[in-house]
Amino acid sequence: MIEFTVSGSKEDIFRSTPPESPPCTACVGTGLAGGPTRYEQSEILANTIIPTDEPNVNHAFNEVCYRLFDSPTFIDLGCAEGGYIKEVIDDGYFGIGVDGFPAFKNRGIEGWGKYPDHFFQLNFAKPMVVESEGIPLKFDVVTAWEVAEHLFEDEIDTFIKNLANLVKDEGMVLLTVSARADRGHFTIRPMEWWAEKFRKNGLVGNNALASNFSQEHLVRACWDSCIFFLVKQPSISKEGMLQLQNPRS
Repeated sequence: MIEFTVSGSKEDIFRSTPPESPPCTACVGTGLAGGPTRYEQSEILANTIIPTDEPNVNHAFNEVCYRLFDSPTFIDLGCAEGGYIKEVIDDGYFGIGVDGFPAFKNRGIEGWGKYPDHFFQLNFAKPMVVESEGIPLKFDVVTAWEVAEHLFEDEIDTFIKNLANLVKDEGMVLLTVSARADRGHFTIRPMEWWAEKFRKNGLVGNNALASNFSQEHLVRACWDSCIFFLVKQPSISKEGMLQLQNPRS
């Protein structure tokens, strides 16, 4: 059993910005402008999120990871109710879930209730550290499903640095990032913009990893999401990136 500690800012991620912070600027002209600020969303979500019978899980993703890595370890940033990490632990593997919104912890939803010692309410847009016996703990699989677009642009670099610091040299970072202008989406940028952000923080696409997965393996992704299969490498690559197509087109 791995002994570990997780440290970082415990503030509500939605209230990490001033109350007067603007709503999604990407929504201007789309009919979606004028929605709640991220600060206001904390109160709204606290009154609307309820335990679900259909948590964000897809065991097909887990199975591929079990095959690719020897006794893999997992960490999920923006884990929500934690169903995916709960299944990882159910299967006998080591996993940690982190979310910046306190309602999941307060209500003991899904993984938070079953494995409370493996779930942490932290603002992952600020520096965070996972350690075992005083040594930084690295993971084979680091995920963030439909999370990055909910951050402000000035938070993205720290968020990506957390991802890069958490993954093993031979591990994988997998992100899905919505490209859709919507309430609560504060950073809407093209795939190339994200790729450059990742590159500057030491993460690049890897086609060999991407070839093991399809859209059917994803735990959570919108039809318009960009998908990034990333590893630690010294140079930029456009491999390992997909743009989901609208199935209705």
